[in-house]
Amino acid sequence: CRYDHFLDAIEFFIGILYEEEIPSFVEEVNTCFRRDNVGYQLLSDGKIVKFTSSYLHQEVVKKALSLLNGFGVEGALEEFEKAIISFRKGDLPTAIHNANNAFESTLKAITGLKEGDADKLIKALIKSQLIPNYYEGFIESFRKILQGLPITRNKMGGHGQGKNKRKFDESYAELAIHLAGTLIVFIIKRAQERQKENDEIPF
Repeated sequence: CRYDHFLDAIEFFIGILYEEEIPSFVEEVNTCFRRDNVGYQLLSDGKIVKFTSSYLHQEVVKKALSLLNGFGVEGALEEFEKAIISFRKGDLPTAIHNANNAFESTLKAITGLKEGDADKLIKALIKSQLIPNYYEGFIESFRKILQGLPITRNKMGGHGQGKNKRKFDESYAELAIHLAGTLIVFIIKRAQERQKENDEIPF
């Protein structure tokens, strides 16, 4: 059968297992995936994520999911999960779109702004001093990196495709997900550090 049908079946099956059966099932499935170089991993919550680099998968994708869940950013968490699912199913434009949405939703949650495009949200983030203002050159470079994700979405995954349907390269969707995950991890960890210091974020 097709990969997506097979993976859907695994997700369905884990949903009917007893709770005590899940850890051993997850371990066995992932052992098979690694042995056959499938490029997917089954998480303990039953979701399956695709990865091409074990380091990026562990330090970016899984960590972003964990931080979003722990920080209570439900909207961004749902959008990031949708990006991963869309990428797994080969719907690359939707994966890019949802990765961008997760990134912007995280910025809104951190800055407290309910509206605004990426540029406005990025400026608010810098104003918050989560990024040290004495790194002037770094801030400007960081602004360009942050804006890279919306650009990827607009060029490859957003707006109409016009008369001629565009062909999407998988690497663009991977870039969007990994870039979104990296930025989400960085932003939330900075916010957590601020909270530990009992310091309000100025806006």
